[in-house]
Amino acid sequence: MQSNNPIKIGQNHDVIVVGSGPAGSAASCYAARDGHRVLLVDRATFPRDKICGDALGWKTLSFLREFEMSPEGFTEDVAPFNGLRMSSPNGNDATIILPENSEEYYPEGWCQRREIFDYTLFKKAKEMVEKTGGTVIEGFTVKEIIYSDDKSKILGIRGQKKSTDGSVEHLEFNAPLTIGAGGYNCPVSRSLIGDAFEEPLTNSNHYAAAYRQYWSGVSGCSNQIEVHFIDGIAPGYFWIFPVSDGVVNVGLGSLQKDLDARSMKLRKMMDYVINESPKFAPRFANATPIGNGKGYKLPLGSPRKKSPSGFQPRRSAMAGGMLIGDSASLIDPFSGEGIGNAVHSAKIAISQFSTDYLSEGFPEEAAVEYQKQLWKEMGHEMSHSAMLQTFLRSRFLMNRFVSRVERKEILQNLLFDLTARRTSREDAPSKIRILFALLF
Repeated sequence: MQSNNPIKIGQNHDVIVVGSGPAGSAASCYAARDGHRVLLVDRATFPRDKICGDALGWKTLSFLREFEMSPEGFTEDVAPFNGLRMSSPNGNDATIILPENSEEYYPEGWCQRREIFDYTLFKKAKEMVEKTGGTVIEGFTVKEIIYSDDKSKILGIRGQKKSTDGSVEHLEFNAPLTIGAGGYNCPVSRSLIGDAFEEPLTNSNHYAAAYRQYWSGVSGCSNQIEVHFIDGIAPGYFWIFPVSDGVVNVGLGSLQKDLDARSMKLRKMMDYVINESPKFAPRFANATPIGNGKGYKLPLGSPRKKSPSGFQPRRSAMAGGMLIGDSASLIDPFSGEGIGNAVHSAKIAISQFSTDYLSEGFPEEAAVEYQKQLWKEMGHEMSHSAMLQTFLRSRFLMNRFVSRVERKEILQNLLFDLTARRTSREDAPSKIRILFALLF
């Protein structure tokens, strides 16, 4: 740092949270509820857009209800959906509707633009953090993760806050625990994994890419979310999700390794579907795009056969630091949904932090326990979704899935489990049962 820009040592906190999206806001809520003094920082100023499919799964809805933020109380641009429409490369179509009176599933799922949804969570987190003596700083860019001299423990963060007059304030904060919740490119994740342990941050076998754009006036839309496997695009998929009256979230996603093997990029693939495909071009003939399309990366939670760290899906903690949400590579490998796993991992992370650690810092043994607990609670679901992703990479099985899903309850429940379960499933069907349902 330059001498004419001195570093100001900020007030110490119990927990530093880097990133104010769903993962960071949820972690801040849980930590504040437990009485911890939280520093929540984000490089953005809210409200801000976040590239996503905008569907809210059952884990997210459960979190909202836990903090008295039920989506039924949201009044701005919420789109409920009651089922799922699908199509396969050979032209099969299927529609499945959520059961209205079920002990297992909510009768509706929800979609809401992330700009609105994240702002709602952020305001809740800010309220709770400040009520317990914590601090929230928007427009703060983390420049450095502070380590102990032997680099065995994270001690805090250094960064800068740009004021409205253009001046830059350099700040340093210390805490027993620093949580990385800044998405796939989180500075805490990059530093913890790449610098402290020199392990790979990305792996094309466990990364997806997606492209999203809002549209109005798309014909044939209903109150179901749509997922389509299109010839020439599969095993990637095309989606249309309702987000408000007359407006839909349109996107396309694919595994990174499949994109690397193609000559066509996501944007060109999207242009083909909207402008040239026989099935969808007519639906967009009189539609209007809203703003520009944007691409983003999805770090998947699929299990690694040879994880360099020995932890699944990859390293997510060390003494003084934890990673949650996308920065811990926890996006569902099958659905691409990440908000629910983000808030789930936030809850697990804070449950591992104790007031006993306030004087000496979050210890290595607690970091190991967090990584074990994370996979214990989420590993079965991640492995199951990775299995489904593998199945549907087969054109034959993909066609069979869509042709049979309307009359095979086991296949319907696989999809409902991702969007509308009331509680976590303990008895997910085995690979053999799923294959049997597809083949016979």
